[in-house]
Amino acid sequence: MHPRTGVIPEYKLADFYKAAMSMENPAVRDYFLLLLFTGVRKCEGTNLRWSDIDFQAKTLTIRREQAKNHRDHVLPLPSFLFDLLKQRYDMRSSSPWVFPGKNDKGHITCFRFWLPKLRDRSGCKFMIHDLRRTFLSAAERLELPYYVLKRLANQTVSSDTLVPYIVVSMERLRLHMERIVSTYWA
Repeated sequence: MHPRTGVIPEYKLADFYKAAMSMENPAVRDYFLLLLFTGVRKCEGTNLRWSDIDFQAKTLTIRREQAKNHRDHVLPLPSFLFDLLKQRYDMRSSSPWVFPGKNDKGHITCFRFWLPKLRDRSGCKFMIHDLRRTFLSAAERLELPYYVLKRLANQTVSSDTLVPYIVVSMERLRLHMERIVSTYWA
């Protein structure tokens, strides 16, 4: 089995963004932008609660029960995404979910209807996980330090003995997140 390597090509990012912004369902639109701007996994995004967003610190937390490595993962929110989520929060219903849905789980879960629309409008053939690879590939193009990449991706390497000694501050991560997002507009 070969690892997947799909990403949204750099020259298609503007088309993807325009297509996402044209989505009729704001929860779906904002969900896809969250994945593109943070690199979080599909289920980490769908399971976000408003209690996971700290508007004062401008961070979001992927709770350990949602994270693949079962560790809380705190990420800084890039300015664009902070503004988008703040607007969602100010207009929210009584749902605890950032991306509410009309199903028994209470949050969006299925993209069978929306994914083909987004693919058609953007002209990009992609899988949802390709948004994570797009984010991390943009970070790599900027030659971000390896440990920053690991921290942003919430990846662990148990054999790496330096990991416990390197603490990447939230403000440093925020600067890198802003740099990554700025490459989308270049």
